[in-house]
Amino acid sequence: MPTPARNNHASSVQIQQPRTRSPLPPSPIAFKGRVALAWLQACVSAYYVAYSEDPHSMRFDGTIPQRIQRLQMLRAHRDNRERERQESDESP
Repeated sequence: MPTPARNNHASSVQIQQPRTRSPLPPSPIAFKGRVALAWLQACVSAYYVAYSEDPHSMRFDGTIPQRIQRLQMLRAHRDNRERERQESDESP
C-alpha cells in the first residue's frame, strides 16, 4: 500500500540570500572598457619609466619637460596666492 505524500510547507520554503554585487563588470562591453583604460594607463606608465631611464634620448620630445615646467608654474602661482592670502589676513 503506497504511503500518502505529506505536504510539509516548512521544508519547501526557500530562504533567499541577499544579492551582492560582483566587483567584476556584468557586461563584456564594460570589461572591454576597463581593459582599454588599463592599456592606456600602462602605456603612459611605460613612457614615464623609459623617460626616467634616459631623459636625453632622441626618442622623446619635450612633452615631459614641458609638463614639469607647467606643474612648477602652477605650484608657484598657488604658493603666491596662499602667501597673499596670509598677508591680507595678517594686516589690520
